[in-house]
Amino acid sequence: MSKKSMAVLRFAKIKDTHSLRGALAHNLRVQQPHNADQGKKHLNRIHRDLNSIEACTARFNNLLDGKTVRKNAVLAHEVIVTGSHEALSGMTKDEQNGYFADALKWLSKLHGGSNRLISVAIHYDEHTPHMHAIYVPLDSKNKLNSRGILGGHASRLSELQTAFAEEVSAKYGLERGLKHSKARHTTVKQYGAMIERDLPKMQEQLTRLNAEIDQKLAQIAELDVALASFGKRFMQEIETYYRAAE
Repeated sequence: MSKKSMAVLRFAKIKDTHSLRGALAHNLRVQQPHNADQGKKHLNRIHRDLNSIEACTARFNNLLDGKTVRKNAVLAHEVIVTGSHEALSGMTKDEQNGYFADALKWLSKLHGGSNRLISVAIHYDEHTPHMHAIYVPLDSKNKLNSRGILGGHASRLSELQTAFAEEVSAKYGLERGLKHSKARHTTVKQYGAMIERDLPKMQEQLTRLNAEIDQKLAQIAELDVALASFGKRFMQEIETYYRAAE
């Protein structure tokens, strides 16, 4: 399997309303990530009826209205759908939109209907296009039941990866990720923390590199002057030689 044509489907469990609002703030671009291009923000696609934290939390509250919520319950599933950068970049915008639309239909079916969806956003302002979708995990009895959807064992997630590859990503030339891979995903929050942690070091390296470049440019300028001076002396010696020969 080529890593250049790999589909990515990642589930994360949200267990408290603070984390839910944080996810919504990121997805709706209420908080602008450091790694996002502000100039491409207008390319993002957000559901017009779910384009604010208030609208999303209102739907969330309506879905949970009157329900008993256990202390350790999973309140929502956040799903990220994307693919390898080379594959997504090689698609047309219509193909990208088609991939995300089909993925959303598949996810809605998995969660028992699109009425469980409380937020969806497609980001084109980061390095690789990707979709965030957040669902409330209600079962057929209308009770919170994350285990009933994602299961309580690792093989369930592997089964979902296989089903997604067969039913959705294969249509767009994307292959399933390696089974039983030990690779671990980096969350958006972790990625942002890494950027903030490494930024001073990167800026220091950039300053050092700029100084080295300036030094090299100065050396080149000195060589240019020396070469021009040598050329002038050489031509003078040639003229002296010809005059003596005459």
